[in-house]
Amino acid sequence: MPLDESDKLRVEVFCSSVFPIVNEAFCVDYPNLKFVLSPTTGLTHIDTNFLGENLVQLISLKGRQDFLKEITSTSEFAWGLMLSVWRKIPSAARLESFNTEKRAD
Repeated sequence: MPLDESDKLRVEVFCSSVFPIVNEAFCVDYPNLKFVLSPTTGLTHIDTNFLGENLVQLISLKGRQDFLKEITSTSEFAWGLMLSVWRKIPSAARLESFNTEKRAD
């Protein structure tokens, strides 16, 4: 759901995966942004120089290989999420819930 302008002013923390690209064009819509969180080891989708120049703190998994080696279920969970999206399971569940509510009426 898109945010209106007053909601964008309240955003101080943004959690990014790979999209959208977090750069100046993105950040201009969020003037009170203080933190960008990225659960990724690569940061090619984030303009780190822009964030640093604008005092927006970046928190990511870059350089945390020792920590990541201790997590064994991450890849399985990632595959599960990818399959869920590929098979459109969340959309199907919402549609089924909507259809069930309609039948109850």
